[in-house]
Formats: sequence, C-alpha cells, structure tokens
Amino acid sequence: LLISKGANPSIQHYNKVLKSAVSKHHDNQQYQHQQQDEEDVGDKEKSPILQDIKKAQLLFNRMRKSATPAPDIISYNILIYGYGLSGNSIEALHLFDEMTSSGFPPNESTYSSLISALVKTESLDRASQLLQEMKYNGLRPSSGTYTLLLQGFCAKGNNKSASSLLKEMQKQGHELDSLTFDALLASLSKALGVNQDEAQKLLEGDVM
Repeated sequence: LLISKGANPSIQHYNKVLKSAVSKHHDNQQYQHQQQDEEDVGDKEKSPILQDIKKAQLLFNRMRKSATPAPDIISYNILIYGYGLSGNSIEALHLFDEMTSSGFPPNESTYSSLISALVKTESLDRASQLLQEMKYNGLRPSSGTYTLLLQGFCAKGNNKSASSLLKEMQKQGHELDSLTFDALLASLSKALGVNQDEAQKLLEGDVM
C-alpha cells in the first residue's frame, strides 16, 4: 500500500511485516509432530507456517533486489528464526552464510534460531559446533539456547552429551525449571527405554 502510493517504506516497516509473518507461529508446538507424521510432500507445503515463511521470503527477496532498504541484521534474524521454527536448517544456514558475508555479525538470537533448526533435523553435531562457535565469538548462550540442544540430545538418547551440556549450563549460572527438566527426563527415558529415575541418574551424570 505504501509503495502503491509512491511512499518509500522504511526498514522498520519491512521488518515489522516480516516479523508478523513468522511470530504468530512461536507457540505452535504441534508443528514438529505434524511435520514428522505427514507423508505427503504436498500436505507439508500447505502447512500454515511454511506458507507464511514463503511469503516472508518473497518480501525478503524483494528487499535484496531493490536494496532500498536492504535487509539488515534484524531482517536476517527474523527469517532465520522462521526457518528455525519450521526446522528448515538448510535455508537457515544459507541465510546465516549470506548474513555474515554481508558484514552482519551473528548475535545470540541468530545462533539460537540456527540451533533450533538443526535440532529439529537431528543435526546435533552441527548444532554443537555452532554453540562452541558462539562462545568463541564472545557470545554467552542463554538458558533457552542450552535447552534446545539438551532436548535434541535427550530425544536421541545421548545421555553423555546431555549430561556434559547440563553441567556446562549450570556452571554458567543457568538452571532448568521443573517442567523443562521433567520433559527432558521423559524424553531421555523414552529414548533409552529406562524409567525416569534411571534417566535422571544418567542425565545428572551419576551413572557411567
């Protein structure tokens, strides 16, 4: 509408539109299960989150093409976040590479969204590398970023990596709330076929 009237939308306006397309899916916890259960590719492409991210990508492409305004770090972070929600690690990493090559240094939000995407696609080694890269670049992972990777390790039954990461997280002054901790125990218990008491011992490093 602004363009049709001859106005020149600001970068803030574009970022607001980008954010509105992806942020409404923030609390949609059912998408990951939907993505895993659907067999038909066409059904996946019709999912609301993918449709909205596709619209956001089209707007982002328009910004890149016109360069007035060109995408800024907020623009990149919003779209990377969207791909993180949908578990599209390929596109998220592609944008990450483009972002850094354009001179925008990634921040905690960037890394958290990338780790989220990689955990959803079970690319845990790459997610762990990004966590280390993040710290090397002087960024302190948040409790939420640690938890994303913990969820991935527990879902795969990798109790040694989960226990090591939990200890690192605690050394950094982060603690898990009871609901999150119970969810991690349930996930690890299911993956390893043990009861939750045993899973807790494994997660806390009490059993070798």
